[in-house]
Amino acid sequence: MKGNMDTNIITFIITYYARKHKKIITRNGDTREGSRTWTDKLGTKIFTYWDLDNNGWRNATDTWIIK
Repeated sequence: MKGNMDTNIITFIITYYARKHKKIITRNGDTREGSRTWTDKLGTKIFTYWDLDNNGWRNATDTWIIK
């Protein structure tokens, strides 16, 4: 992960299984305001991040790897 001193945004590469695509994907992302790690009502761990490749919010669920 790389941090930006001016805005406290951390950029990273995230890899996880995307149910929508039915495969493992890798994306460039960052932790701008609105990013969070949380647990839904069913107990699923979720990481909400900004996808720099597609300019939109994405959710990684259960297990993910961040570099």
